[in-house]
Amino acid sequence: QTRSPEKYVDKLNARQVPIFIANSYQDNLFPPNQIRPFYEKLTGPKMIYLDPGIHTSSAVGGLLGSESPVWVEAQRWLDYWLKDTETGIMNQSPISFEHKKSREFYPQFPALYTKASELALTPLNDVSEETSEELSPAEPIDLSAASMIKFGGGSDSGATSGFPLVSDTVDAILDKPVVKHISRIDKRYAAVYSTAALPTMGRLRGSALVSIFLEAHKTPLQLVAYLYDVDSSGIGTLVAHGVYSRREGHPEQSQVDLKLATIAYDIAAGHKLVVALDTRDPLYENPSSNQYSLAFKHADPEATSIQLPLLP
Repeated sequence: QTRSPEKYVDKLNARQVPIFIANSYQDNLFPPNQIRPFYEKLTGPKMIYLDPGIHTSSAVGGLLGSESPVWVEAQRWLDYWLKDTETGIMNQSPISFEHKKSREFYPQFPALYTKASELALTPLNDVSEETSEELSPAEPIDLSAASMIKFGGGSDSGATSGFPLVSDTVDAILDKPVVKHISRIDKRYAAVYSTAALPTMGRLRGSALVSIFLEAHKTPLQLVAYLYDVDSSGIGTLVAHGVYSRREGHPEQSQVDLKLATIAYDIAAGHKLVVALDTRDPLYENPSSNQYSLAFKHADPEATSIQLPLLP
């Protein structure tokens, strides 16, 4: 807390300090999802530079003396603000994403977008229809409000973010992402949902948001959400993932929002998006050594949903 620059935002804003932020998509020490709120609180001159890689990987070349794009941009920023040298950097939009070896600039982060006709999530698990014992026979029973997906927690479903550090490095340097045949995700230990095929290409720039309606539970739990780009053969390419943890039980039903990692990714027309939610991943410590059960309630179409940072 003492070292966090977010603690000093008011002082930075009072001085209007020019701040250049460089961050990598797969940086698990300083994830872009944690950096973005700090960036958005700044009111002075600011710029955020996003690129593929794990912590510091994109900057290593510059540290060793070779040309490195992130160092070039940082030097342009410093030359402008410290030397009064016109570098042209202030003519650029302040938010930039690297995508397929090219750099894209935007005045603001793309807004989250959801459209039921295109992004509605259809469960691939069996959905149980349960009625409450508390309802009297005279009361109408709304089966849709009692539709649930149940699965076991504490075991791995096969959905994964890959090998810690290794998979992210291979993806960033060799463009070899984590892939998974969706049929091989064990739905005894995961809830799996799919959209319809996208009619047009989807250009994702930012952080997707997955929302689920979690039934009451008694044990600590962890939820890991995986977003896959799935082709016609059922092969899913991992686009991003996000995690939610509770170190204690929760006695009430609750809406849970899982913000996925920041990305710059294009989904081809005709592909589907698949969201898998399970409770184990090698990147995260398991909060409970016990087996437990989970249930997601489908009270309405928005109870389980995905919002994407899509470009218009």
